[in-house]
Amino acid sequence: MKKTIVLTLLFALLQITITSCQTTAMETEKFEWLPGVGAPKGYPVRIHSGDFYNGTTWVSIPNGGILEEGWGADGMTMAVGEDFKPIPERFKITYLSFIENQFYTGEFIFPHDSVVKLFREEFNNSPYVPKESFRSIILGFAPGGMIVIWLRSSERQIEVGRYQATKTDMDWEFFNPQGEEDRNKYVNYVLGRRPEALKHKEEGFKFDLWDSYRIRYNWRPKIILSENSRLHEIFLIQFNAEFEHITGEKLTKNSSQKRAIPHDILFRYYDAAGNKFAGEYFFDEKEIFNAYKEVYKNNPDQEVEFVFELSSDKTKFIIYLKNTTEQIALLKCRGKINRSSD
Repeated sequence: MKKTIVLTLLFALLQITITSCQTTAMETEKFEWLPGVGAPKGYPVRIHSGDFYNGTTWVSIPNGGILEEGWGADGMTMAVGEDFKPIPERFKITYLSFIENQFYTGEFIFPHDSVVKLFREEFNNSPYVPKESFRSIILGFAPGGMIVIWLRSSERQIEVGRYQATKTDMDWEFFNPQGEEDRNKYVNYVLGRRPEALKHKEEGFKFDLWDSYRIRYNWRPKIILSENSRLHEIFLIQFNAEFEHITGEKLTKNSSQKRAIPHDILFRYYDAAGNKFAGEYFFDEKEIFNAYKEVYKNNPDQEVEFVFELSSDKTKFIIYLKNTTEQIALLKCRGKINRSSD
């Protein structure tokens, strides 16, 4: 009986030790990444302070400059500490939104476990970058205290979290100790140098605009070429700032996926004679959002094809959304076909 009890205790201690080692390994697993920050064009912000942290490891979020490079863009990157760092468990941030003349702050849980899994992935679908993984964690700041986080590589950018900061205030001299002493003068000066920001402020803007960009639909791009032509690759950039490179096996399968509405698309193909061409198209925001709303109105879960059909004279693409019962033409796209050398 005593022998059984001793063996049971030893087994329990062994299990605890193994679990402890596994937990420590997960906490100390490190990846090569940099923090980045950005804001939509015409909606400048300035970060006062912020940090990612995991246990005792802190990584500063870039701060001090004015951000407005575009939604999902990496407007400021800061090389901090070691190249290889653990994935954060939490982050905190305080920043000023100029167009609202409003400070925001917050402390949030970071999606550590799911991001670790994503950082472990390697992409092997590109002939240009045969082996790659995520290299950046980017925070984007939209009006109203909206914060979105993306992971980025040269092949992909994906959203991993959406957060809501709260309004706050802070001592102006502490925020801007060596600059303009009057807060309103400083804010107006920053906006005055940015006509697009002034226009947004004067005309008003919708706080829910950037959340509308995050709505996903089940669709796939479809490129229809002339006989004996061959599609080489597709590069999609979406309004929610996600992007993806579709080539290799992914291009062959070209399966429907839950994606946001595309902002622009680039694709390359070879004609029957082996000449390489590129089609690049940018979409009118109002037109394409109305088209998606229309084509999905009766069934929000259906699969839809976003079609680019080469004209019979091979000079342009006819562009439309298509489901099983209708197709909706997109006539306001900006783009053209070019000979491609790369």
